[in-house]
Amino acid sequence: MQKLKAMDVIDEIMTTIELKQVTKSQMWVDIQRMGFKIKPVSGDIALFERIQAFFLKPLWKMGRADEIVQKYLYNLSGEEQEVLFDFLEEFEYKTQLDFNHQLIKKSLHHSIPKTPLKLEVFKDGANTPKLIN
Repeated sequence: MQKLKAMDVIDEIMTTIELKQVTKSQMWVDIQRMGFKIKPVSGDIALFERIQAFFLKPLWKMGRADEIVQKYLYNLSGEEQEVLFDFLEEFEYKTQLDFNHQLIKKSLHHSIPKTPLKLEVFKDGANTPKLIN
């Protein structure tokens, strides 16, 4: 039996997330199934309505990546886990950059709010498996 490699998991992440065309409605369904909760902490919540389209894809991508990692993580050796974690750090960084870029493009066409919007995003533990930190 061939041992699972980090590249196998990375390939599944890339195939599932980056190469697959997923509709916004399917992303919303997946996000709800994943148990994500979004709670405003401070700022103008109306701003979230204007940016939620940009917020949806990065949240979905990170949630799907987490599901795939949860499925395979403990089948990887310690060394392979490190390779996967290095990839995930880069994946998270690129996802955040894409999100920020979209927000900057959006803000060029609209006024920038005086107080920033702060949101808390978490998974409802009752509906989802435990996250690995």
